[in-house]
Formats: sequence, structure tokens, C-alpha cells
Amino acid sequence: MLDDKACDTAAGFLFRAWSGSNLIGELDPAIRPRDTGDAYRVQRRVIALHGAPIAGWKIAGASPAVLEKNGVPMYCPVPENLLLDSAPTIDFGRFRRPLVEPEFALILGRDIDPGADIDAIDDTDLFSGLRLGCEIADSRYVDPGAAGLPSVIADLANLGAYMLGPAVADSDPASLPGTPVALTVDGETVADELRGPQAHDLVGVARVFLSWLSASGQGMSAGMFISTGTLTKPTPVAAPAEVALRFGDLGEIAFSASA
Repeated sequence: MLDDKACDTAAGFLFRAWSGSNLIGELDPAIRPRDTGDAYRVQRRVIALHGAPIAGWKIAGASPAVLEKNGVPMYCPVPENLLLDSAPTIDFGRFRRPLVEPEFALILGRDIDPGADIDAIDDTDLFSGLRLGCEIADSRYVDPGAAGLPSVIADLANLGAYMLGPAVADSDPASLPGTPVALTVDGETVADELRGPQAHDLVGVARVFLSWLSASGQGMSAGMFISTGTLTKPTPVAAPAEVALRFGDLGEIAFSASA
């Protein structure tokens, strides 16, 4: 287990990478997270260095196919300074190798206290709404796969930025699986919704996350969002480009990616 000094050093190194242009090969062994416990201790310090309130959480790697490979999903808070306005233009020059991911964001309907029994809370009480979402994933590592799962978790689980799109009225989260999703770039469809073992149960993964959060002694406030993971394969987008994320009849998110 990394001691507090090593965790502080790792967090400072990762945070400085946000403002630099160089990619990290791997963390020095003396400060490299050895397991998920180390990873989340470093991650909390990186989030603290961002100095912004938490707006929600993201879930990654929760599909059966990815879980079979990694064993566990990845979780990460989304600080307000990494939220993008629903603006017509997004500066992609701030990212290194941006990957666009259409996602659903469940809105928490009640406060979750540390130690809460999530299984005892009904879905209608747990979730109060749904918004369309777009994560722009962006790793600080040259090769996230080679860096290893703990190092990726520490680096905010590849979070680059997150856009909350329009709210979806009268939505039943249980009916969302199977929603046709398409990602288009300059009018061409480049990715469709994941199916089979590549897809995930949105409500189920959100419940597993909340149980983990509660058991780890953390809480969450009503009105915060939980982004349940990508609905298509993560797709690289090179600016300039016109990007649209279409969620069947539920709506869309569209923006221009500027260089």
C-alpha cells in the first residue's frame, strides 16, 4: 500500500499532467498505485487539487465483456470545472487524444448517506430523472492499457470532460437498454449502440456503484448525476468536425469540435 506521501506525490504528478502537453509513459514504481485501494486514494487527491465541487460521478468498464477482462468497473467523481456547457462549439485543443462517448446520466432522487442500504431503496425513490450525456475521454498516459487499471483509475478513469445534455421527460430507466444510439462525425455515422456482452444494465450498474460508494464511507446528494458508461465504442474525433450524438427518439447532443 502506498503511504500518504507517495499518494500526494502521485496526485501532484498526475494533476500537473492536465496542464502539460506531454503524455506519461508510466508512473514511477515508488508512487504507482499497486491496487484499486491505492488508486482511489490517489484519485481523491487529484480531485481535491482540481478545487471544484463534485457535480456527479462517472462509471466506466461496467459491461460484462470489460468486467471479464478487468474484474471490476472504474468510478470517478466529475468536478464542476470539467463540466462542459451545452455550447455550440467545444475547444478540442484542450485535449490530447479525445474519445467521444454517448452516455445516459441518471439523476439521483435522494441523498445517499455513508453506509446506506441501497438494496432497500426502490428505483423510483433512488432516481428522479434522466439526462443525455457526452463524455470526452482523454488519458494522460501514452498507453492506458499498458499503464494498468490502478494507474488509470488514479488518472480519473480517463475523464477529460463531461457534457450534460437535455433532460428526458417521462423516461423509465429500465426501458433504456436497446435505445438506438448513433454517433456521427461530419454527417457520417461512425459508431452505433453496443449490443450483447458489450452493453450494460444502466440501473444495475448505477446501483452497484452506489453500494460501493456507501460501503466506502462516502455519500452523494440528491440532484447529482451518475453517468453509467458509454453506449457506443469510444470513438476518436479529430477537430475541426461537426459531431452529433443521437439517442433514438429521446433527443440528441450536437456541437462543433474546434481545433
